[in-house]
Amino acid sequence: MGIASKLQQGLTFAKARVLGAKVPLVVSMVVTNRCNYACAYCDRWDGRGTRLETAQIASMLTDMARLGTRRVVFTGGEPLIRKDMLDLIDHAARLGIAVNLNSNGALVPRHIDRLSALSTLTISLDGDRHIHDGIRGDGAFDGVVAALRAAERHAHIKRRLTAVISAQSIGGEDALLDLARQERVTVFFQPAENERLGSGGDDNPIAPPLDRYRETIDHLIEQKRRGAPIANSLSGLRYLRGWPDAPALPCAGSFLFCRVDQTGRLMICGRMGAFEESFDAATLGFEKAFLSLSPARCPTCWCASRVEVNQAFALRPDAILALASGMD
Repeated sequence: MGIASKLQQGLTFAKARVLGAKVPLVVSMVVTNRCNYACAYCDRWDGRGTRLETAQIASMLTDMARLGTRRVVFTGGEPLIRKDMLDLIDHAARLGIAVNLNSNGALVPRHIDRLSALSTLTISLDGDRHIHDGIRGDGAFDGVVAALRAAERHAHIKRRLTAVISAQSIGGEDALLDLARQERVTVFFQPAENERLGSGGDDNPIAPPLDRYRETIDHLIEQKRRGAPIANSLSGLRYLRGWPDAPALPCAGSFLFCRVDQTGRLMICGRMGAFEESFDAATLGFEKAFLSLSPARCPTCWCASRVEVNQAFALRPDAILALASGMD
């Protein structure tokens, strides 16, 4: 992304923050809840329920392009399980939307010849071979490495790792960063999903103890300052360090980002629990559903990708630049 484009994006954030302008700059689409893995901290693999058809997703993408969407994130489940996924990636790219694919990597080498339209391939990796295979199954670590190398060798796609900080993986961050340096990629860190992180609640039993979690974030902040290949901005990491006591952020949800689930429900992020509202984009249309969203009312935020957008929405320069680099 050139300087002019980055300045334009900064202006879009400023208009949204000051004037309340609504542009769905970043849209996350859950295209399936089926997955070929069943990770301990994730429930998006059982495949139950309905899902959007190809034509419905294609129509939403067309609406997004018209409304100013710069990036769409296809996620799941494992998106590559869908037989039409490659066609949808191509369709979004033809519309001028940068496409990010979130994947576990297992199916990437099989489809690598059709993935060149991707802007970014984000692959989940929790730690070294012992940690990652312990969470996802034997051979999963080698599958990630194979996917990273295939994406570089055959498609020249921008690659990124995403790592969940859980009770099983905590302490493995330096090994992840060593691999990232070796493979010339960055790592984006995300806390394990738990509304009561470290409290002993039942939301997610593999969330790490709060003291160890904060020590880990402190370590990542220091490593980021030293130039480690960490994709989170310093502003984002500092905010995550305060979870669950961090103050409410000005939220860009409903102004600059939204999420569409596999049934067509459009919402801010799918993480707000009782604070979440949703609208049926499959029936109302993407534009009307997006414009119907009310500003977020949640008291704090733990979702690292949303934190990054919200830090940019708060006009923090490092977060704006980090988000802009993700749209190259």
